[in-house]
Amino acid sequence: MSIQATFKSNYVIITPDATETLDNILEYVSENIELWKDKNTLWDARELSFKGITSDILRSFTEKIQPVTKIREGLKTAIVVNSDLSYGMTRMFQLQYNEKINIVTEIFKDKDEAITWLKA
Repeated sequence: MSIQATFKSNYVIITPDATETLDNILEYVSENIELWKDKNTLWDARELSFKGITSDILRSFTEKIQPVTKIREGLKTAIVVNSDLSYGMTRMFQLQYNEKINIVTEIFKDKDEAITWLKA
């Protein structure tokens, strides 16, 4: 598993490499969420491949990750992507996720904009 976390003063940047799967990300979050449970989070997903991820796969991932991330209610999560496909898929995730948990999630194509939003 190759996912890096970079801790800043009031947020953390989590960067999975191109080989990561949603299952690996779920495992990583489950094992490490205590490290950033009280910080706003930026997921830099620009390297991830969203090809082959169906709405059913995404729905299953969302259902599995919600109980794990509930510990972060009231915080912000920014997801940075680099294509229209990845934007659309993460937007579906955002809608499903925010339906059931109180973590403000926004999708960005620009990392600096995401950081500005996290800091606001």
